[in-house]
Amino acid sequence: MSTFLSEPTAVAKLLSNLVDKSVNVKKLTTTPAPRGVFVVASYAHDDGSGAGICWLDMAAAGSIAAALTLTPVSMVDESIKGGKLVAPLDENVREVLNICARLFSPVESHRVYLSEVYLPPSKVPATLMTAIGKPQSTIQVDVIVPGYRPGKMGFVAA
Repeated sequence: MSTFLSEPTAVAKLLSNLVDKSVNVKKLTTTPAPRGVFVVASYAHDDGSGAGICWLDMAAAGSIAAALTLTPVSMVDESIKGGKLVAPLDENVREVLNICARLFSPVESHRVYLSEVYLPPSKVPATLMTAIGKPQSTIQVDVIVPGYRPGKMGFVAA
């Protein structure tokens, strides 16, 4: 089963609705592999086949997670500096990634679910890292949540 990737406008709408702020999402014209520390999530179809991957750099992960519960930006900064999401950002980003599953399906009848989440310092499986580094189909965006740190986010179709 091929996987659908939403356009950046759908990403912006989903994140804006989720955090109740106008999130600015701009599509990147080049799609370099992410560098540094980042959060990775894998998604699957009901039949267990891979649906896709979402990755967020620490700034995007921390900022979206913090905005979800109005957590201070200082906790995002602490997470970026330490290379690990501090509580409650670790749990919040899991919730964000769970909701992002809908970005991998064009219609509600094709259920896609969050399969795994890899938070730093967890090791991301080599198969996922290869797919992220050399994706067949990808959308990458700059994400700006008002009052928080700008970051990058990517979606890779399976």
